[in-house]
Amino acid sequence: PERSRFSGGARDLARISTVRQCDNLEDPHSAKSEMKLHINGDPRDFNDALAPFTMAALIESLGMKSDRVAVELNRDIVPRDRWNDTTLKDGDQLEIVHFVGGGSARLRS
Repeated sequence: PERSRFSGGARDLARISTVRQCDNLEDPHSAKSEMKLHINGDPRDFNDALAPFTMAALIESLGMKSDRVAVELNRDIVPRDRWNDTTLKDGDQLEIVHFVGGGSARLRS
């Protein structure tokens, strides 16, 4: 049998080099970005958010139920059906209104 012209060490080194090159490739859909949003007047950092950071992802990260929330982005109300397509940017101003159910109990006399 014919032997490879590379020794085992050289093959292993070439394999390690290839793995490192693959590890350095960036996936544009999973890149993290620095982002500061102003929510109800308060600055909040979302530096660990995956880009693109959407309105739907924001509501989820805040632990809010999407069917009980209304959101205004830079003075425009964003309909719920557009949240997945609405990408947030550093410096965006948001007003979030969270609806709470309930009511007053009637006193019986």
